Amino acid sequence: MTTVRWKRNRFKIAAHPLTHRMFERWVDEEGRNALRSELRRTRWRWFFGGQRAEARLYRRARIAFAQRGTFSAAMCRKLDRFPVAVRTSAVTIQRAGYMHLCTYDQEKYLIVVPRGVVFLEFKNWLLKELVSLPQVSDFQGLTEHVVTSAAVEAELAFFEYVNRGKPFVDENGHGLILQTDRDFRWRINNYDGHYCYALSLDDKLDLTRRRERRAFMAAIDEPARGQNVYLRRLRPEDVRDTADLFQIKRMAGGERRPVARRRSQEPVLVD
Repeated sequence: MTTVRWKRNRFKIAAHPLTHRMFERWVDEEGRNALRSELRRTRWRWFFGGQRAEARLYRRARIAFAQRGTFSAAMCRKLDRFPVAVRTSAVTIQRAGYMHLCTYDQEKYLIVVPRGVVFLEFKNWLLKELVSLPQVSDFQGLTEHVVTSAAVEAELAFFEYVNRGKPFVDENGHGLILQTDRDFRWRINNYDGHYCYALSLDDKLDLTRRRERRAFMAAIDEPARGQNVYLRRLRPEDVRDTADLFQIKRMAGGERRPVARRRSQEPVLVD
């Protein structure tokens, strides 16, 4: 069953984010101490005490991670920042000067953002924001499983949305996620495919306006097709070298080049 869905430009928790299989894996690994603590509080331990303790711990976990609970609401708000993560990764790639991934044409950038790159950045940010919430403090390790699973489903749902030919405009109006490529074999963090992000350096442009958005997309149509042709012609060793740059070192640690842009256009993952 799908837990996370993308609907009306927002994510929705469509089912309980904690599955019994996820809980069992946690109990067998990181959750042993939690199970022992629950067992110590169990009366008549000689009478199937272990099974009753595990069942009670599972019920507590279901309540903590409830579909309509406070944790799921907080996680849903954080998942809504995924398009911002795509923009953040795109700007980082553009500034770091990954030559195979950027195309520049008259104050317009087309930036290839591998799925594995943006997913890793987004997942790590989600974990940092959510694992310390008091609602799930008794389930260290299990929260990581729940959040990672939700991040995987959220990325896939958003990717499929854009892949159906529906560009997503940034909230600041200066860029949009133009299209996707499902099959390009990057093999970065076990992900293939990428997003194509279009960025304008024109401060007066507002892509939230339909007329300006249509004119912008028409202007970048030919460069976008040229970029796709260029990527298909890349030698396998060039693809591997580019992927290795991301695997060896996190993007944020790479060398960055200054770009003439307004300070207000700095994309950050914040509420």
